[in-house]
Amino acid sequence: MVVRELSDTEREAILREVLLKSNGSYTARLPNGFGAYLAEKYNRDVTTIRSGNMKVSVASQKKGRVVWKKLYPPDQVKAKFLQIPLAERTTLRSVAEKSGIMLPTLHRYMQHGMFRAHSNATKPLLTDANKCARFQFAAAKVRMDGEMHDMTDEVHVDEKWFYMTKVYGDNSYKVPHLSKEKLMRKGLLPVNVVCPEDVYGAAKASLDAIDVAAMEESIEEELRESRAVNELAQELESMICSTTWWMLLML
Repeated sequence: MVVRELSDTEREAILREVLLKSNGSYTARLPNGFGAYLAEKYNRDVTTIRSGNMKVSVASQKKGRVVWKKLYPPDQVKAKFLQIPLAERTTLRSVAEKSGIMLPTLHRYMQHGMFRAHSNATKPLLTDANKCARFQFAAAKVRMDGEMHDMTDEVHVDEKWFYMTKVYGDNSYKVPHLSKEKLMRKGLLPVNVVCPEDVYGAAKASLDAIDVAAMEESIEEELRESRAVNELAQELESMICSTTWWMLLML
């Protein structure tokens, strides 16, 4: 009795025999007599042996562009970064702890350009002049006997002040003396804006007494904050801030 269907094992065995006998001159048609030989050996009909078993594809079954799947899309990574305070984004390890994204994943995302690294206090991007000034400052604090200077007559700038002097997002305060001369040369110094009295009076007339009191209180609060920042800036401008001091502040 001849069985027509071939099992996977028999089909693989037949294919191996065909490949062993093949000299590369045929791929889809069996040589004369070889089909009958295989049919008799495996107790199958010769048409079963010749029914397309020679057409084998070894091409990859992956369709399209195959890349690694991103666990977090770029928009989600950006949202997670914005939820982390700036002071806690100094290293990838701290970002991984706060965002919940694994450290190797963050490193791979950075290599693919989803975000970029900045200089920080741990590994600052110093030029040769910066390194020389930093070394001179440190060497000046070592006494002849090898002991460090106690620096009791030095002004120490807290790390919080370093973050406050930078402008990021909603933080609109920056010490004016740090770039006032450069802005003056460019003609970009801020100017005072005065609200005309008639406009201010018309605005008050359109509000009730409660809203007018709330508006005036809000304006007074803004004026107090502006005066406080102005006084602080004037005090800083009166100090002797050397280039080395500012360079160390940026580290």
